[in-house]
Amino acid sequence: MVSIQSSQIVENGTPDGTPGVSYGVYNGNPQDTIVSAPNNWWGDPSGPTFGGQCGTGGTGSRVSGGVDFAPILTSTAADPSPLSPTTLYALTLEPERWYVPADGVLPAVIVATLRDGAGRPVPGRVVRATSSRGIILDGGITDATGKTTIELTSNQAGDANVVARVEQPNNPCDMIRRASTTITPPQGPPGRSAAS
Repeated sequence: MVSIQSSQIVENGTPDGTPGVSYGVYNGNPQDTIVSAPNNWWGDPSGPTFGGQCGTGGTGSRVSGGVDFAPILTSTAADPSPLSPTTLYALTLEPERWYVPADGVLPAVIVATLRDGAGRPVPGRVVRATSSRGIILDGGITDATGKTTIELTSNQAGDANVVARVEQPNNPCDMIRRASTTITPPQGPPGRSAAS
């Protein structure tokens, strides 16, 4: 995660230097990276300009999607506020076992955990996963502890990069970075798999 704090973000240019819409903070990859930008002066006491249904009504420097900018500084002389829980969620992946047979039957089980900005579990959210190798069974819905499981089976040797994301039907303004882990079935018999 990238973090920008206690700065004055004013008089900005475009992300690529060409004429057009200028940004104070531009996130070119909001699906995989969240920019944490609390306690900054955006050129106006109302905060940054951020469009769409998640807009705040601010008229300062523009921010793109994937930028968590609360709380804001209301003047250049304002003291930074203590950071409080935000809409920035954390999704983590942990393999349950380090070794499983690479037989295409017995799965590698990965626990996905979703927590809010205060570290509390987030139940009732749908976790989806993909893998670069093998067959993946999605994680389903997080339980009361914010956890669900993902299963991967493979009968091929080599790295399987598992990437998980959270569907956002509850609040499209929540910011949740994708999480990933790698499962590696080793070469040759008897076909054991290491997860990292």
